[in-house]
Amino acid sequence: MKRLISSLFIIVLICSIGTAQNNSKARSPEAGNAFNAGLDLAKKGDFKAALVWAERTVKQDPEYIIGNVHLCSVYYLLGREEDAHLQAKKVLKLNPNFSLKKLERILPYKNPVVKKQYIDALRNAGLPD
Repeated sequence: MKRLISSLFIIVLICSIGTAQNNSKARSPEAGNAFNAGLDLAKKGDFKAALVWAERTVKQDPEYIIGNVHLCSVYYLLGREEDAHLQAKKVLKLNPNFSLKKLERILPYKNPVVKKQYIDALRNAGLPD
């Protein structure tokens, strides 16, 4: 299960790079480094530790869309649904054109089960079709 969740998390991050029209790169090296640290921890399934870095990323660069998507997914995967919903609203404020349909078309993941679980997680967090 941890491996599946880690895979889903990586997909979220890869896909958000492709769907973000603006602010797809961190404006500060600190935010980029915090994002990478959180991603590495999430890949290992350590979402509690990843949360610290995801929050730091967004604190350092509040408009960094990938950081915001990352934080949204970490919140949801930790069962913090209310926080995930609020974070999804921030993602949409940064990129009003963000949609799961667009994201789903470019998902590089071939496993349809993992792809569906990923899309469902984002939908449950409040991101639109």
